[in-house]
Amino acid sequence: MSNLIERLLSWGADQVTGPRPQLIQPNSQIIGPKPSARVEAPARFAWDEKRWTLSTDGDDIQVTGRYRVLDRSRNQWREFDGYLLQQAGVISAYIADPPVEIRSHRHGPCLQLVQSPWFRLHWHRQPKDLDGALLYMERMLDESFNG
Repeated sequence: MSNLIERLLSWGADQVTGPRPQLIQPNSQIIGPKPSARVEAPARFAWDEKRWTLSTDGDDIQVTGRYRVLDRSRNQWREFDGYLLQQAGVISAYIADPPVEIRSHRHGPCLQLVQSPWFRLHWHRQPKDLDGALLYMERMLDESFNG
């Protein structure tokens, strides 16, 4: 039995006394945070955000949709059919059957009946783009309902 123990001990000793492990020196690499990736939403027009639709005819551009404004006194959304037209750089805003409240707005008289039920907003100063026209009409409606 002592012979067996000697063999086991010598076998283990060979395993332990084998080649010395190689030391790995530390690397001088500095690890830091990577710059974060910048994710930006694609540019969208206000008429696109509000789900209006675009159509073109040559150089003419028309967007069609519904003006949507919260009437806070009634606590409900009010919607009105509308379209915006850009022809030769001239922008026109139209609204169908505008609400009676708009008559008391300071720009109420600027709405001109074109062909029933459509009214066109006459600009004192034309907006720079179709988004400006859309947002102006909605602001005018909001001021008519909510003061």
